[in-house]
Amino acid sequence: MKNRLKRLGALMCATAVAGTVFASSFSSWAAETGTTYYVATTGNDSNDGKSEGKAFRTIQKAADTVQAGDTVIIAGGDYRETVTMNIEGTKEKLVLFKAKDGEEVTINGTEKVTGTWEKLDDFTSKSGAVTGDVYKIKVDMPLRDLNQLFVDSRMQFVAQWPDRAGEGKSLNEANLSDLFMKPVFSKTQNTDAGRTNSETVMDPELPEGLDLAGATLNYKGTAEGEGWMGPVTESIDGGFKIINRAPNSRENVSANEKYYVNNDLDLLNVPGEWYYDQEKGELYLCVETGADINKLDVEMKARNTGLTLAESTYVTLENIDVFGTNLSFSQEASNCTIDGMEALYLNHGLDNNVSNALYI
Repeated sequence: MKNRLKRLGALMCATAVAGTVFASSFSSWAAETGTTYYVATTGNDSNDGKSEGKAFRTIQKAADTVQAGDTVIIAGGDYRETVTMNIEGTKEKLVLFKAKDGEEVTINGTEKVTGTWEKLDDFTSKSGAVTGDVYKIKVDMPLRDLNQLFVDSRMQFVAQWPDRAGEGKSLNEANLSDLFMKPVFSKTQNTDAGRTNSETVMDPELPEGLDLAGATLNYKGTAEGEGWMGPVTESIDGGFKIINRAPNSRENVSANEKYYVNNDLDLLNVPGEWYYDQEKGELYLCVETGADINKLDVEMKARNTGLTLAESTYVTLENIDVFGTNLSFSQEASNCTIDGMEALYLNHGLDNNVSNALYI
């Protein structure tokens, strides 16, 4: 996974790690004294963890067991758990968690989407031509606004109009950086049918017949603003009504400003898009035409925070990656080091127009 995802290059998330100062350029070291524990996806938390043959199953079990000076060696694999560390190392007796040499360890915030997919051969979209195959499955996505979906470790985007990469274009074939930083927008306008104002968006380019009630407005706003999101309450002739969630009056919706709408089934039409019906518990996914969905690795975000360094001191994490979940550092954590981590999609929800990868 790492080699493929490193192509994301310069996507940096500045908000994902906060609460303590940590170093990121330390070389490997061994704890001065103490016990070495082992963790493996084939282990068992009832083991003593003191040999590879008796490895723990979870990183959390190791975190609950170690004392100052101990080392934890983690075998390669995805660890789908929430890890909270309250570990007191010392300057003389550091605590080290490290990936086994040559193996990739990931604290993974996702769970695999399992069950029976139903192909919707007659699926149509009111926002444009459907350029892929649409499938549906019953599944419980637990995080509501923080839900996220991945296919073969690549983030998918909530269905939107205008199509994020351009009309009818697959998101899976587009550059991820462009999808984050340069999505396609439409523009609010004043028309003969009505005027754009703080609670109304008018746009003659909107496809006819769209029912956007329940969708989300993503408003770019002025050049000085950061944009905001607000719910759509109803569609009207040539536009739609919204609940104004502007952070201040200067950011109210006005004419000739960029926006798009997303998170509505009527907007699903290109590969790389998805929609989740919270009430019915139904996930819709558009994939490339002819793709065998049962051969795709479809994962959903299940844990918002995967790793927390709480009241921890003198703890080092070495070559342990994070995928699809956040990192958290309490104010009480100190002298902790993260080295060689690749962290992807740390803090992403239904829509985040910020890049979201961190390399340490």
